[in-house]
Amino acid sequence: MNNNRPNTLYLVVPCYNEEEALPHSAQVMREKLSRLMQEGKVSPESKILLVNDGSRDKTWQLIHSLCDAAKVPVQEYYTRPDLPGGSTLGIHTGLTLCCAP
Repeated sequence: MNNNRPNTLYLVVPCYNEEEALPHSAQVMREKLSRLMQEGKVSPESKILLVNDGSRDKTWQLIHSLCDAAKVPVQEYYTRPDLPGGSTLGIHTGLTLCCAP
């Protein structure tokens, strides 16, 4: 069944000690996602999900500040408490958030 609506894209990004890289990475992902939405290639409901993965640096605080600074309401940043679990658990957490009602 094709309803001619673009698919919703969720970028699940596990973050572990990404304090230095995250500002640039988040900006690049945000710009790319915005471009895909403007071109009608993905749904405006698409989201970037940054999942803290037990970082020991300031990644957790940085994710919160990125969330607060997001100017485009459809781009949301999800986080989880600082619990170590590796990237697999981070991806699982992000996918759980994608599928939550």
